[in-house]
Amino acid sequence: DYFADNPQWRENWTFAPSYPCVTFMDYVYYLNGDTVVGGQSYKILYRRGQVNHEYFAPPIPGYCDDSYTFDEYYGLLRQEGEKMFYLFYDDEELLYDFDLAVGDTLPLTYNVDQDNILVTDIDSLLVKDQYRKVFHLSEGYFKPYLIEGVGLAEGFLAYFPQWEFPADLQCFALNDTVYYPEFGSPCDLAVDIDEQFGINSKIELFPNPVSDNIS
Repeated sequence: DYFADNPQWRENWTFAPSYPCVTFMDYVYYLNGDTVVGGQSYKILYRRGQVNHEYFAPPIPGYCDDSYTFDEYYGLLRQEGEKMFYLFYDDEELLYDFDLAVGDTLPLTYNVDQDNILVTDIDSLLVKDQYRKVFHLSEGYFKPYLIEGVGLAEGFLAYFPQWEFPADLQCFALNDTVYYPEFGSPCDLAVDIDEQFGINSKIELFPNPVSDNIS
């Protein structure tokens, strides 16, 4: 069961949609709850994290000095044998097929759109009390391998291969214990999100006292 024991994927991603303003994202994918769609049972996927910007040529314009945090719904996941499926809008798509051997071609999936990526070698990674297969791939910009039940090392939902501004899977954990890149390695999976209130901020809660709902 790839979704047992509260899996979490922490990643970062740097990209520049309006260079020289560069965007830095640090986030965690996590599961929270179950649902049924079209008779299929799914796990609910969320993503929480923070966004910062840095301008690489002065002066800094107003649109490049903001930062914010987020915690958002990010789709549905389900497992069928050694396959993982992803549903975000209306159409379910194959996300991963981990039933692979050396010489196999990666299937076309939600995040793989090339039909010439080969499995060149297979080794293993101990995750909790089971060995997961690690598939080394013929293509890839940064980390060209796929981990069973974990996904691509360039990002759980990242498009592959990424030739510019790649994402990076920093660590994978079950029940807050890190198993990738190595067992027990430090990795702040919480992505601390501190609420910042100005000295003149005012918070109102009503009604008070409350029995059912509070605003």
